[in-house]
Amino acid sequence: MDKDKEKKEYEIAILAKMPEVSAVTDILNQYRAEIFYQSPVTEVRLAYPIKKQRQAYFGFFQFRAEPEAVEKIQQALKLNSSILRFLAVSSPIKKSEKLQRPAAEIKYSRSKPEPAAAESVPLGGILTNEALEEKLEEILK
Repeated sequence: MDKDKEKKEYEIAILAKMPEVSAVTDILNQYRAEIFYQSPVTEVRLAYPIKKQRQAYFGFFQFRAEPEAVEKIQQALKLNSSILRFLAVSSPIKKSEKLQRPAAEIKYSRSKPEPAAAESVPLGGILTNEALEEKLEEILK
């Protein structure tokens, strides 16, 4: 099997104590993750202190790796003292174009589907909509 087919896409968001996030890059490279996007690191003010820090540096990485390697990456990030928090998620599965319906075909309606052609002859004293309309037209004439 091809190694690229076994790899899946992931994203890790981090809050770090320092603006330098080379430790995260080193951890990802150590476990043979292919980084294809790294966001710029921005300073953020925290809503509440995390490990006695009132500000942190936020950044995220998008990469490809094997699922087993992601678990090891998470363990390594937990042990790194410069990382306050992190969140690792897998990218959603992309549906093929054949399976997706165009928006024009999707109809949003709260009404019930129309029944098959109803008989205009009343059954057991119950009138259908067509029969009621005919009666109303007769009354209004």
